[in-house]
Amino acid sequence: MSLEEVLLRLRWAEEQLMTLESDFAVLRSADLSPPSVEVKEGGKVREYSVADMPEISSDLGLRLGDCIHNFRATLDNLAFTIASENNPGGLSSAERRAVSFPITDQRAAFRQASTRDAIAKMPRRAQACIQRLQPFKYGTEAQTHPLFILRQLSNLDKHRSIPVVRWTARHPLVSPEIPSARVTPLAEELVPNTKFLRITLPREYADVKIEVSSWILVTIRSRAVPEVMEAEDWLDEIEDWVKRAISDLAVFCRDASPDALMDAWDLVDRPYRIPAHWTTLGRSTPACERRSFGPVPPDAE
Repeated sequence: MSLEEVLLRLRWAEEQLMTLESDFAVLRSADLSPPSVEVKEGGKVREYSVADMPEISSDLGLRLGDCIHNFRATLDNLAFTIASENNPGGLSSAERRAVSFPITDQRAAFRQASTRDAIAKMPRRAQACIQRLQPFKYGTEAQTHPLFILRQLSNLDKHRSIPVVRWTARHPLVSPEIPSARVTPLAEELVPNTKFLRITLPREYADVKIEVSSWILVTIRSRAVPEVMEAEDWLDEIEDWVKRAISDLAVFCRDASPDALMDAWDLVDRPYRIPAHWTTLGRSTPACERRSFGPVPPDAE
């Protein structure tokens, strides 16, 4: 395994992502029928449903799983490249099995023996960079961190079930705006002929005509995704963080060519300093010392 192969895996994941984004764009452009309304209690209560919508093929979930797998495998390939290239004498069978790119939302888990073994054969500065990228650095936001979502989706896809891509109704737009009206979502997932929204109006507004338009999203149904967010937004953020990890750690790939290092650093749009020992592939200047990533809280350093 080499940095060049890590970048090859990343490009393949990105190609899969581009195909998915094209599929999502086709779904979003579909001509959805306007919501139908059932009026109750003399006009005070209105309940809305959608009669029909384009079917989302289960193949989309399979392709999503393939894309997630390759982004996750990119990080593990990167970890193995760093460990193997920094141990010219080779790794034992046990060491080879142990090497991986750990991702955890808990500081204590990062200190466990299995995590220490995963990065033990890497330079200490590489270990520090991996720690710096961990979701637990973001405190209460750890479980919404893109790398944590990547880990969860990857594990569920490999060991439990195919990811489900679905239609979701969110943030209904109601006009005219009636401050005292109560808007109640009835369902997160949009299913034909199933009520997804209830509006309760004050008696004096019972005769007012209400227009409802919904922001229809294509989302991922999974316990791994803690909040409703468009599927491609999650995937774009995952892609960004995988690129950050490669850019941050590429300098530890001792056998990488200068062209591969430049390709890795150029994955992230940010200023960087050419390593002092460029002629020896910049091995003494890890990217985490050039610039840190993301809004890491000061107390998480």
